[in-house]
Amino acid sequence: MIMKKCISLILTACLLFGLSIPVHAAEIPTAIFTWEDLYNVRSNMNADYILMNDLNESSAGYTTYVTASGWQPIGEFVGTQWDPDPQQSMPFTGTFDGNNHTISGLISNRPTDDGVGLFAYIRSSTVSNLNFSNVNISGHRHVGALAGFVYSSTVRNCHVSGYVKSEYNVGGLLGTVRPTCNVIDCSSSAVVVGQMVIRSSLRCGGLIGAAYSSYISGCHASGRVTGNFFDTGGLIGSIYDGTRIDDCYTTGDVFGTGAVAGLVGSTNQASVISNCYTTGTVTGSSQEVGGLIGNINYGTSVSNCYSTGNVSGAGEWVGGLIGIVCNSSTVRSSYALGNVTNTSSLTGGLVGHLSTNAAIYNSYARGNVSGSGGVGGLVGLMDNGTVTGCYSTGTSSGGYAVGGLIGASNSSTVTDSYWDMTTSGLTRSSGGNGLTTTQMVQASSFPGWNFTDLWQIKTGASYPYFLWQGNINIPYAPGITPNTSPNAANDSYSVSEDSGSNSLNVLSNDADPDGDTISITGVTQGANGTVGFNASSISYTPKANFYGADSFSYTISDGKGGTDSTTVSITVTNVNDAPIANADSATVAQNSTNNSIDVLANDSDLDGDSMTLQSVTQAAHGTVSIAANKASYTPVSGFSGLDSFEYTISDGKGGSATATVSIAVTSVNGAPNAVNDSYSVSEDSGSNSLNVLSNDTDPDGDTISIIGVTQGANGTVGFNVSSISYTPKANFYGADSFSYTISDGKGGTDSATVSVTVTNVNDAPIANSDSATVAQNSSGNIIDVLANDSDLDGDSLILESVVKPTHGTVSIAANKASYTPEAGFSGEDSFEYTVSDGNGSTATAKVDLIVIDQTAQLQITMSTSTRSVGKNIFVKATATVTTGIPNASVKGVWSDATSDSDTGTTDTTGSVTLVSNEIKYKRGTLTFTFKVNSVTVGGIDYILEGERQDTITYIK
Repeated sequence: MIMKKCISLILTACLLFGLSIPVHAAEIPTAIFTWEDLYNVRSNMNADYILMNDLNESSAGYTTYVTASGWQPIGEFVGTQWDPDPQQSMPFTGTFDGNNHTISGLISNRPTDDGVGLFAYIRSSTVSNLNFSNVNISGHRHVGALAGFVYSSTVRNCHVSGYVKSEYNVGGLLGTVRPTCNVIDCSSSAVVVGQMVIRSSLRCGGLIGAAYSSYISGCHASGRVTGNFFDTGGLIGSIYDGTRIDDCYTTGDVFGTGAVAGLVGSTNQASVISNCYTTGTVTGSSQEVGGLIGNINYGTSVSNCYSTGNVSGAGEWVGGLIGIVCNSSTVRSSYALGNVTNTSSLTGGLVGHLSTNAAIYNSYARGNVSGSGGVGGLVGLMDNGTVTGCYSTGTSSGGYAVGGLIGASNSSTVTDSYWDMTTSGLTRSSGGNGLTTTQMVQASSFPGWNFTDLWQIKTGASYPYFLWQGNINIPYAPGITPNTSPNAANDSYSVSEDSGSNSLNVLSNDADPDGDTISITGVTQGANGTVGFNASSISYTPKANFYGADSFSYTISDGKGGTDSTTVSITVTNVNDAPIANADSATVAQNSTNNSIDVLANDSDLDGDSMTLQSVTQAAHGTVSIAANKASYTPVSGFSGLDSFEYTISDGKGGSATATVSIAVTSVNGAPNAVNDSYSVSEDSGSNSLNVLSNDTDPDGDTISIIGVTQGANGTVGFNVSSISYTPKANFYGADSFSYTISDGKGGTDSATVSVTVTNVNDAPIANSDSATVAQNSSGNIIDVLANDSDLDGDSLILESVVKPTHGTVSIAANKASYTPEAGFSGEDSFEYTVSDGNGSTATAKVDLIVIDQTAQLQITMSTSTRSVGKNIFVKATATVTTGIPNASVKGVWSDATSDSDTGTTDTTGSVTLVSNEIKYKRGTLTFTFKVNSVTVGGIDYILEGERQDTITYIK
């Protein structure tokens, strides 16, 4: 139910504020609005949560869930000081996003409980963006405002203020972190106390009690830290197993018994600390006391770190930076500035005791050091250690083994290291070289040192210091008044647009607290202007036509290494710019009118003002006017060539500009005029030349030529540039037409139609040869010789005359020929005839005649043939009739056994074979008789003589 409520609220908020909604509800973290919601996190400790508002003493549910014994931590830790019991412990394993809200007034008074805080135990979790204010937390072991025990998790951007106390592993924010935890960008201003309840406390830190195999970066603590036994640190009580600390610092005071320091009480197992510093005082009532770290051990390294607070101790191993460095651990590029006091021995301005293959490289100490014995400006006691490239400047005092750089040394090496004999008052040291203050402020006194990449020095004024220090904690020599940098104040100026170089007295409001003369040493360039400078002033030239805001910075120097930079703000005020009129050109046609020319199209105004076409001049060969803010030009009628006029534009604010418009008036070609033509030609007249151009004209006097024709429906059209030829189809007469196109050679064309009348010319009739067959001794055989003749003009044909044949006579009867052969003649004959169309035309043709002898001498030959089908026999008879007349039609009939008619045509020999129907044979005799009834050629029946009938019998 809680989950559903929270999801609903989140979805509602997303809709109200236009936020995107995740696709899956499971991706939405559970929203926390009240103390009850926060308390109920324990009901689902692997979910994701987000705090939606601040929670404080006035928030609903506070008195219910923050009881007399205080808040009951979420989850449960059961285990030793190092590890949880996996069977009994219950960690929070989800994520918690504080959403940059604050939980105020969190109280948890559980002095005998382990794992005390908002969470008792988190594992494989991420907690971020959460603030705690005015907390009051107490427990027995693993205690911190956010979480008592943190395992393999990430804590980011979380902060705490208030009061936290415990006997073991207590931190303002986190009690214990291990292993592979990340604590990033977190802080604590809480007062942290390692209280003694059953016995003395261990591992007490301003932010974290103890860290194992973890990474801490970008964190800081400012609250007072008090431990009642060992391992007390301003940031972390102790670190182990390769823990790394980067870019962290503390400013609070730290109090403790042993292993007490401004940053970390003690370190172990090759841990790494870099780019860290402390500024508070450190007080220890026993051994291993340091401004930064109480002790570093087993290959731990410290680099680019410093401490500025005073350090005091009451036991061995007290140092301005580190109490003891041992077992192959190293310190590099680090320094300490605070004074160091110790009621016991082994006290150093940087390190109290350096032993067992430990080393210090390129480091320094400036504080005064005092102790009972083994006292050194840099190291109290070296025991099988190495110091290279180091120095110290403070005084050293003690009962015995006191040295300017090294108090006492056994089996150790000191190389390229120095102390200031003037300021320390000591000429003795168990290692190193003594120099005067004068020598100590010269780079040449440190021949083996790297003043290019590591060290820097203000010659004659400061001791060497690190490049990474910049201007922080510069170690000036005694009697040297540190130079104070000048103060460059911001400036504001107003200049006019296009005003050229403006001199700016930027130094007028700048000052130097030491009264040094200041000068300008550099400038940046404005985005919209050019900046120049000399030692006393700056010049600013705005870009052409720019107006608006611009800025640049400049740097001043006091000549003693002090510099400062500031910003100059420039307001470039607008000055009206005249518009820009650009020349125009246009092309117009001859005899055209009111040609609109948008002369403003290529003009501009730098101020963005609207432009108006104010006036125009008149052109030499045309008139100009203004229409709709454009120029209107009309050339003089008939003019072609070049013309021009001027126009003036205005920006409406007093600015104007004039430009010229060049006009090209182009000559316009007049198209030629093709006029329709009519011609009359004769039928079958062949090619007729038509001078169609005779009535065509061109307004410009251009030579015109024929460039194309179409074809007539009834004639063929050809052409050349000057004339057309027309050939009518053979025998056609009537109306025809076609079109032609002319050109003036300058792009002008026109077309016209030619109408052609083909006049009729009489055509002679066509007489075709004829043939006819007539009988011997016949007379008056009518032959329609005109039947196959014709006349193209459709004229009626008349048989005008005939020519007498050789073997007969011919006459004209009813417009036909009548032929009578000579008596007894048979054979071929012919005559000619002439036809007339009645219009003066005639034609002649020939008629071929055959006069036939009508007697046919017949001879018949009979035969039979059979065909067997099973037991049946089928019989048919064949009659071969010989007439002696080729191509004659022979007709006859079969009788007796069969009764059917039969017809055939004789071959070139005059014979034909005819076959009877097939008859099934039964018994006895079958008789087949064939009788010839007629022989005909060309419709003429022949007289039959000879054998007209024959019979044949068949018997099995």
